Amino acid sequence: MSEEELGKAVGAMMSALREGPHTPVVLAKVAESNVSKTEDLLNALEGMGWVARHGKEYEARIPVLTQQDKPMVTGLLRIGHEVMQSWLAANYEPFHESVQEITPVRQRVPYQQTFDQLWHYLFGIANEKLVESGLFSDPYASGRRPQGNIAFVYKDGLNLDR
Repeated sequence: MSEEELGKAVGAMMSALREGPHTPVVLAKVAESNVSKTEDLLNALEGMGWVARHGKEYEARIPVLTQQDKPMVTGLLRIGHEVMQSWLAANYEPFHESVQEITPVRQRVPYQQTFDQLWHYLFGIANEKLVESGLFSDPYASGRRPQGNIAFVYKDGLNLDR
């Protein structure tokens, strides 16, 4: 199976799973493949955490977005942008002033580069506090597989420029 064929088969199966659980037989028809190859793909997708098996059926474990999700995604991006712009407007300069004595700033590393590194550090602290509060489970806990939500876009796509 070529890379393109593989992509089409997985895309077709994930699109079908967007609508609900299906058996390997149904997914093989959707993917225009045989059941054996489809089961191999489903095993791989299950190993990656993209699908889960329940009895004889599989269900999607990741978001499967299509053009019909465009208003939701556009709205979420707008909210995120507004929150970030607001936070940066209120905190970027005061934060800049507060870190004048750290080594990268004193060594004249461009502030934007320093800010990016500090930003990632702050997200780590925020995630740690969210785990402590019980809002979500520790992604780094012993024995836990990385989850990673990967939005799978296929067929009609999710072109946000339209």
